Amino acid sequence: MSVLASELIFYGSANMPEADGNTAGGAIQTATRVIFDSATLANAPSGALGCSSSDADDTTQTLTITGRDAAGIIVTEALSLNGVTNVSGTQYFERILKAVVDDAHNGTVTLRDKESATIVAIESGVLTVRRPFYDVSSDAVGGSERNY
Repeated sequence: MSVLASELIFYGSANMPEADGNTAGGAIQTATRVIFDSATLANAPSGALGCSSSDADDTTQTLTITGRDAAGIIVTEALSLNGVTNVSGTQYFERILKAVVDDAHNGTVTLRDKESATIVAIESGVLTVRRPFYDVSSDAVGGSERNY
């Protein structure tokens, strides 16, 4: 029996810095999921996003979305959950880099594009879904060596 890519779960680590020079690694962080494929978070259709939970009681949490706009600049938007009611944002994203729920939630928090297609579903017990090394770039020719 083959293992499908959709059956693999990658957890984050206790230290996942977003800038060079900080310690990375440590214990497994089960509240953080790492997504490597571009189809899941990156390449989101340009436009504002929306979110909701599958649990009507999820009304005190905030989902913060970090991504890049059409100019490649990293931008964020915070959306306050309103249970099962969809909350629409105003920030336009070209690519999604991470989504973070600020507190425990009972339902599955779903981030959707402007056509209501699911970009990512964050199940209960998970607070962060992110791409690894999203804010690093390669040096120009002749630049310094980077070890990740």
